[in-house]
Amino acid sequence: MKIALLTGWTWLERDVALRSANTFHENMKYEHDMYVLPDEMDRFLSHYKEYDLAVPVFHGEYWEDGTIFGLLDSLGLKYTFSPFATHAVCMDKNKTNILVEKIWIQVPKSHLISNKKELQDTIFEFPLIVKPNSGWSSVATYMVNNTSELEKAFDDVREITKDIVLVQQFITWVEYSVPIIGNDDLEALPIMRVALTSSKFFDYEEKYNSDGSNEIFWDVEANLQKHLEQDSKKIYHFLGCRWISRIDYIVNDTGRYFLEVNTIPGFSPASIFPKAWQLTGRTLEEIVEKIIRLGR
Repeated sequence: MKIALLTGWTWLERDVALRSANTFHENMKYEHDMYVLPDEMDRFLSHYKEYDLAVPVFHGEYWEDGTIFGLLDSLGLKYTFSPFATHAVCMDKNKTNILVEKIWIQVPKSHLISNKKELQDTIFEFPLIVKPNSGWSSVATYMVNNTSELEKAFDDVREITKDIVLVQQFITWVEYSVPIIGNDDLEALPIMRVALTSSKFFDYEEKYNSDGSNEIFWDVEANLQKHLEQDSKKIYHFLGCRWISRIDYIVNDTGRYFLEVNTIPGFSPASIFPKAWQLTGRTLEEIVEKIIRLGR
């Protein structure tokens, strides 16, 4: 088997994508070539017929939103991870929340804001979380406590990402991440609980530039663990996820609130998914092999 390992793309999450792809590169036993897109798109399109499988490792717009999967479908090249439509839906946080509510899972109250007039005409209850509607890795994500902070955060999200802005209810909470692997027979890996060190929420700095001490695995009450795993598998199947996904929640005394689905979870050394896998006593080589095997 010969594999095309695809990565790169937008500047916002390019570095995380390259680090994730490197994990696959270092732990893949099959013959493979890595292409950093869009720089090497012409080279890939000249050679794609040589490959039996593509492994697209991207984070963010144009690719994790399903674009690369649509391209691979048009080329007739098999690939790992969820199909085009699932990526496209899950990249849109607001649409995903609407769908997940249909299966009786709570979500935070949200407002989708596309311009300053909508922002000024909407009545909010502070504090709030302000973030791009499409995008992961907690880029351009802010907690705000008043109108002036809200307006500045709105401007920053628009300037940095050019995206529609999602304004969500801030809930006093603990965040949990549930890694799921499989297609029909799903396995929930150890759940990660966030213990914040310097921020009031799990922002980019906490996620990627901390020493990892904020990530607590295994320490989940048994009944909560059961419900989080059940909810995650239900969401995974309902949204059509395949291979792997990470599903995030916020939990407090009033219940469990769905936050988002990440259809291509980070695979860098700082990422939750590979850490959770290794806690089960298995190696990174084994998870890469399992992902490839699911793609056959």
